[in-house]
Amino acid sequence: MPVLTPPLHIALRDAVATRFGQPLRYPSHCDALEAELSKSADTGSRRLSPSTLRRFFGLVEKEGGYHLHTLDTLARYAGHSDFAAFG
Repeated sequence: MPVLTPPLHIALRDAVATRFGQPLRYPSHCDALEAELSKSADTGSRRLSPSTLRRFFGLVEKEGGYHLHTLDTLARYAGHSDFAAFG
């Protein structure tokens, strides 16, 4: 799993929220983002589950890191080629 420092995590959350058009504060926001990600040409129609998004946005407790698939998908949605380019 790639290293996601707290400042980088916050920056990626903010970049995704900016593209989404609002902060992701509620589980229903994560459901809507999951639907948007699956339709987005930027993400290659990659799917992230709403529960993964809830963990990423701090709506539920999580220990450990995130898979590169998750970080790449979110970075692509935010307008970057992948997570390495974002970071």
